[in-house]
Amino acid sequence: MGVRGKYLIINTFSFFKRLMVFFPSVYNLIIYIPILIIPSRYVSKNGVLTTLILAIILLIKNKPAVLIYYSPIFLFLIFKIQFHKLKFERLIQKTQWLLVVAILYGVLQKIIGFLPFEKAWIFSDLSIVNSNNMFIENRENRPFSIFASVPEFSIFCALYFLYFLTKKNIPWSLIGLIGILVSGSRGVMIATIIAIIVVFVFKPKNYRRTILSTICVSLFFYLGLILGSSFLTSISDKFSSSRILLYGTFNGRVENLLNRIEGFEFSHLIIPSSTDASEATDLTFDNLHANLLLNFGFIGFMVFWRSFKFIENNHLTYLYFALFISFGFFNDLILSVYSLLLFFVSIYGTKK
Repeated sequence: MGVRGKYLIINTFSFFKRLMVFFPSVYNLIIYIPILIIPSRYVSKNGVLTTLILAIILLIKNKPAVLIYYSPIFLFLIFKIQFHKLKFERLIQKTQWLLVVAILYGVLQKIIGFLPFEKAWIFSDLSIVNSNNMFIENRENRPFSIFASVPEFSIFCALYFLYFLTKKNIPWSLIGLIGILVSGSRGVMIATIIAIIVVFVFKPKNYRRTILSTICVSLFFYLGLILGSSFLTSISDKFSSSRILLYGTFNGRVENLLNRIEGFEFSHLIIPSSTDASEATDLTFDNLHANLLLNFGFIGFMVFWRSFKFIENNHLTYLYFALFISFGFFNDLILSVYSLLLFFVSIYGTKK
């Protein structure tokens, strides 16, 4: 199966998976399809080495069972060569219809609410979506359209928005922007702004400068959100029905991160300490960079980012790479096959 086929299947899979919510045995059987179709006949030596190093570090710190939670990023690293062979621009042009369908379905969810089978999925034991996060009293719902969750919907729209922005295609840029606003992921909105600032203001010449510039600009925004908590909370309270202006969820992410690193010794960034982590919740921080540093140490952090040294040297690739890095301050990312597909296709896909 080609990358284009995988792109369509994985992006639309969550919609069809939700239809099986009333058939738990079928549902539990098909949920592995996305991750099973990632492998290809092309193997990256750099990806294999990176995966081996990260897996060894992880095994030093945790029980072997935790490796399964990182299987998405390991598989994407090992088989990333297949994305180099993808003509990304052709993929975007051939799937513009999917962007329109996704946005229209998202608008439908926003206007009339989730359909019965979607509500059943949200409240079921099968869903990883927390109904308490989906339905907040006196706040509008955030649609996830055909995707696994709100972030994937937003990332999908952001990829098209940035592509058409670089092509100076105003109508389709506006359509992509509308999609980002409809989905309502503030993390993706901020990350998109940061990516544009990094690429068009700082103009990085290679992947290292892209990483450094993006992390610096992202930290400026991230710390600004923390330091401006009182002001932002007042705005959030004033616009009581808006989910986009709901500050409490970001504040909750920061508090969770602070609680998780309480008692953490900086020496563990060099020499990983043994932990009893055995569940996904023990490994997540809602922050990719914290996840890498605290679960893999400084060495793992550097090894991971160095694995991107072979990306193409052009504005569009750096926009997507900066989006990935910046959004990593609001999401773990590497645990989701759906998010990783979008980023690996856009970062590694051939732009020429």
